[in-house]
Amino acid sequence: HRICQALCPDAAIAASTTSTVLRRAIRILPRWRDDAEADRWFYHYTVLETRRSNAAPADPPAPAPTPDPLIAASARTDPPFLALLGVIRALPAQQREAIVLTHGEHLNPRYLAVAMDCSAEAAANHLRVATLHLRHLLGDNADALLIEYSAAYQQLAPNIDALRPEIRHQVSRFLLPRRLRRVAIALLLAIIACGIWRARHAIRSIFG
Repeated sequence: HRICQALCPDAAIAASTTSTVLRRAIRILPRWRDDAEADRWFYHYTVLETRRSNAAPADPPAPAPTPDPLIAASARTDPPFLALLGVIRALPAQQREAIVLTHGEHLNPRYLAVAMDCSAEAAANHLRVATLHLRHLLGDNADALLIEYSAAYQQLAPNIDALRPEIRHQVSRFLLPRRLRRVAIALLLAIIACGIWRARHAIRSIFG
């Protein structure tokens, strides 16, 4: 949820992307062996999905953009912080991901590479170039603003009470076909068993 909100500049796109990741996660869940594998999958698939969402052309007429999620969540309106967000939003996609995942999610170099679907060296290069660009544009305030960004980023955590109905809905959609298949199989087995019983009863009546 945090990653979608931070990497998608439009709140509606971020919410749609979060739902897409959730639907996919429910289908993939049985394959995970442990929590670490689930973490790697969420980081990797979420970042890739935000790339697709941000690159997808809007169907005309395009809806009016909704507020930047990070501004809405943190209620920060001071010019230096808004300038930082503007610079981060304007970065090339992979540089923006490197900044968000490092200073927001606090991923280590290994997980950063997994999330960005590249080598650790490439991820480190994206982070280095992005950091130099921020310092060039924001000057001596860049490092202090990134610390403030890290604190504001935590406000993007979802409201669990608000998210729970969406989770229940997605889980129900996933489980319904399976439950229907089980009911259908049970009915089929009952019909077969009834047919066998009738056949045996008929044979016994014939041959006494």
